[in-house]
Amino acid sequence: MSTFLVRVWFLIIAMLLFAAALFSCSRNSSDTDTAELAAEELRQFRQEMLTRRNELDKMFPFRMPSQNAHRAEVTAISPDGIFYLDNDRIISAEGLTCDARFYAELFQDVKDQSAYIIFESEQESKSGIISAKIWVVHQLENDTEATLTADVFENAISSGRCRPTESASESNSRYLALRREYSKSNDDFTRLTK
Repeated sequence: MSTFLVRVWFLIIAMLLFAAALFSCSRNSSDTDTAELAAEELRQFRQEMLTRRNELDKMFPFRMPSQNAHRAEVTAISPDGIFYLDNDRIISAEGLTCDARFYAELFQDVKDQSAYIIFESEQESKSGIISAKIWVVHQLENDTEATLTADVFENAISSGRCRPTESASESNSRYLALRREYSKSNDDFTRLTK
């Protein structure tokens, strides 16, 4: 083979290697650009979610229990959400339906964590079951005074485990707004990750 042909082959091979390297770099650059774009879209999505949640909190503020709230230990929770209390009262979460697994996990959490509930009666039905706004209170470790009061139903609405029902109560308006926000955020996230 002549020296000229060898040089041409080397030149062709070198050009092919150079083209492959350029393609690889542009693809890596493109992947990096795509990853950076996706990360920015995710940051914007999170910021929009926080903004919408803050607006929701302004319109429907989180309500802490009043001085008239009742404290009780939970002795059982039925799969359909009936709370049996240590003071022989029977209550249900006003304006919500949740799945049976949620109630089983909630009962286990309340028992395992030595938590109790605080509730405010909304209305009593003919069956003797009190429809109430319910908060779960956890005693913080190593502190006899500090507690963490939570509306566990709000998280359950956000995860889709509870659904608000139509009701005229103040807390239910917040639950309905949370459900709408959860649905919108979920749709936005699905669109973002496609």
